[in-house]
Amino acid sequence: MKKFFTFAALTCSFALGGCAQPSSPVALAVPETQTVDTPVAAESTAASATEAAEPAKPSKVIYVAQTKKWGTLRAKFVVDGKVAEPTKINAAADPVCAALGIMTENLVVGKDGGLKNVAIFIDKTSKVKDIHPDLEKPVAKKIVLDNKNCVFVPHVLVVHPGQTITVKNSDPTGHNANFSFFKNQAVNFLVPANSEKDLKIEEAEPAPSPVECNVHPWMKAFLIIPEHPCVGISDENGVIEITNVPVGKVTFRAFHEIGKLDEVNVGGKSEKWSKNRFDFEVKEGVNDLGTIKVSADKFSKK
Repeated sequence: MKKFFTFAALTCSFALGGCAQPSSPVALAVPETQTVDTPVAAESTAASATEAAEPAKPSKVIYVAQTKKWGTLRAKFVVDGKVAEPTKINAAADPVCAALGIMTENLVVGKDGGLKNVAIFIDKTSKVKDIHPDLEKPVAKKIVLDNKNCVFVPHVLVVHPGQTITVKNSDPTGHNANFSFFKNQAVNFLVPANSEKDLKIEEAEPAPSPVECNVHPWMKAFLIIPEHPCVGISDENGVIEITNVPVGKVTFRAFHEIGKLDEVNVGGKSEKWSKNRFDFEVKEGVNDLGTIKVSADKFSKK
């Protein structure tokens, strides 16, 4: 009789101990291997002839997962023109805070016009759903929102659903943390001097969420709790970088506390961003948008 042996290989990428499902399967034909002759009895000759006359079995079809590609998005936000300088906060109601000389921080611009605290994240309307394996689960590290020197640190904080925020008070005076949400449960709790409290974030939020201290009304911060984990916040030089962005057309959303980012200049070309959203074709590797200028008249103090 003739014996048939079939060998097949399946390529699969692994993420967090599991086998990733192929997003765009490719069918590969795997041919049957050659046959091996073995002695047979005379009476089986007719049966063998019948088998030989039968049409060949169709090749097996297996699926091989295509490797996803990822890119990095870079940009530098700059204010085009002069804006008002930060002003000193009137903190006379609390002697601890009054001694610190606190300045407003809702508009922080560097010497060369670099705009701090701009957030860019993948908008909820984007069709992009792919997530890099390194970002599939929230990082277990401690997410800290500190009350330090009578301001929130950091001023803009990225938190992912499933993570816990530790609200810390490093000051010798009491604070409170008033969180406003659309999807998560709104909370407002006291944080006594030199203490801390935890808050679990359950769901993504459709827009940046404010947190305020009602004891000290100038204290305000924003939480970015996105559906897609690719997020970036500009530094003191206005530079922003987002890694592990899925390759392809992506709808991004930009956010600044008081800035209207609806009309910008990207690399010398004027663009209109409807509701602060813009589409960009992400390619593998580094995608540098260059300098994004925002006119000074797009900012107003609150």
